[in-house]
Amino acid sequence: MGIYVKNGTPVNTESLCESCSRAFIARGYGETELVAICQALWPERRMHFPRRTCTAYIEKNKPTFKNETRVLSASMNPRTAVRKSSSSWTKTHNDISPVAKDTDTSMT
Repeated sequence: MGIYVKNGTPVNTESLCESCSRAFIARGYGETELVAICQALWPERRMHFPRRTCTAYIEKNKPTFKNETRVLSASMNPRTAVRKSSSSWTKTHNDISPVAKDTDTSMT
């Protein structure tokens, strides 16, 4: 029969500081050799234990709002509608002129 502990302490979990863009982290060779300094606070403070939640947390790998709007505006711009096909550049339908029909029906 197993033992159930409600709201127990998680073991071997990663600190929230390790994925925060405002944290300075220095690691040593040992598993316990870790220094985390929070740069969101003034003055900057050393974190003495792993964090589970933080009100100043900003994810390191998440793009900022400015980067997202730049990508969106570039994709919505009709002037950049030139696409690359498999072998050459193709243009939008506004740049293509109609081709005259060949009236010669003789097969030689």
